[in-house]
Amino acid sequence: MTALVKRAQNILRKSCGENPGLLLVACSGGRDSLALAAVSRETYHHVGALIINHQLQDGSREVAEEAARICRERGLDPVQIVDIQVERTRSGLEADARDARYDALSRVSRKMGASAVLVAHTQDDVAETILMKLLRGAGVNALNGIASRVEHDGVPFLRPFLSLSRADTTQICEQLSLTYWDDPTNGDSVAPGELLPEDFPLRSKIRHDVLPLLSTVTHRDAVEVLAGSVDEAREDLEIIDTAVAEAYSACTREKDGRLELKIRALNAQLPAVQRRVIARFIAENGQTPTRAMIQAVAQLRAADEKKKTVQLKAGLAAYKMYNVIQLWKDSDYANF
Repeated sequence: MTALVKRAQNILRKSCGENPGLLLVACSGGRDSLALAAVSRETYHHVGALIINHQLQDGSREVAEEAARICRERGLDPVQIVDIQVERTRSGLEADARDARYDALSRVSRKMGASAVLVAHTQDDVAETILMKLLRGAGVNALNGIASRVEHDGVPFLRPFLSLSRADTTQICEQLSLTYWDDPTNGDSVAPGELLPEDFPLRSKIRHDVLPLLSTVTHRDAVEVLAGSVDEAREDLEIIDTAVAEAYSACTREKDGRLELKIRALNAQLPAVQRRVIARFIAENGQTPTRAMIQAVAQLRAADEKKKTVQLKAGLAAYKMYNVIQLWKDSDYANF
């Protein structure tokens, strides 16, 4: 067994423990997930695999069956292919596919009694996610990267390979004689230095075009630099989150069954805390806060009028009434 495989095993043990019970690897047949599946089986006795067939590309069933075959040959059991339908929304195909995938993984893993689902995100995915979040206006929250553990519908999802690179998982596949599949939308068939076509996903463009250019320009490994910033950033964000939690308690109240934002208390907070309190206020009202919505509520807070309404989006308005702000649906406002 090579030093890299042993290192991957040690990383896996730190994430999952010594006797974790049934672990299910979310396996696409790509290099990252096949490396995770093989190393997991080398490390633990009771490891299975779930292969999600999104049915979004021609030949996806054949790819899923090949991934299942390799997993079975490696001794993983149970191995199951799960066909899903991806419901399209305004969130975009990548987000829609991810939501459908996690729903399916959660549902099937619960039925199998798995202790956790293992997902093969790597250091490269962390760097790509940071850049994507920055481009979408996430601000300092972008530096959170990817969490090593999350829960979805009560099922733990673990990402043990976040400290390994894509080059590492590629090398593991080579050392263990694993034949992996490359998703054509990743752009691996396009020569380095040649830009991906316009219709490729943003993540693929960042991986293929942007990160190599950043590495060339800075003479540093951009993936390593970006991913290496995550731990310190999380410590800083914990301080911010604590301050925001305290401020949120001071700035909100519930009256007559409706959540209210207290303007005077909000004005006493620092601008960065104000923005985050407003964002949480919007989220607690069952809405997804956007930068535009946060800015609209902030401007409403500072308005001179004692009563004023601003439309946040179709069917939703923020209503200022003297010293508080409420969020109203159109039906609420019509009955006022």
